[in-house]
Amino acid sequence: MFLSGPLGLPTGGRIDVMLKPAEVTGFYMIDAVIARDWTAFADAAQHLVLPALALGMYSMAIITRMTRSSMLESLNQDYIRTARAKASRAGRSSASTRSGTRSSRSPR
Repeated sequence: MFLSGPLGLPTGGRIDVMLKPAEVTGFYMIDAVIARDWTAFADAAQHLVLPALALGMYSMAIITRMTRSSMLESLNQDYIRTARAKASRAGRSSASTRSGTRSSRSPR
């Protein structure tokens, strides 16, 4: 609800009641493209922004927590402490962070 005011996003429904495109598939964005009704397409896309954000935030929180725990685990390794000690003698500060992010990433 807090995003609807500043961003002007709609809070309910699938499309504005005044912009019903002809139903072919039942999905308003596809129906608007088929009918070449770009106003209805834009309105249907605006109605999908908030649900997409709500669904994406949940999985993003899980991925962020997993990345953080992996990063903290790899920053406590011996080779990171060694790199940190070598970097402090050389006057660099990002050697341990660089090494930690490389090792905390998942294999491809």
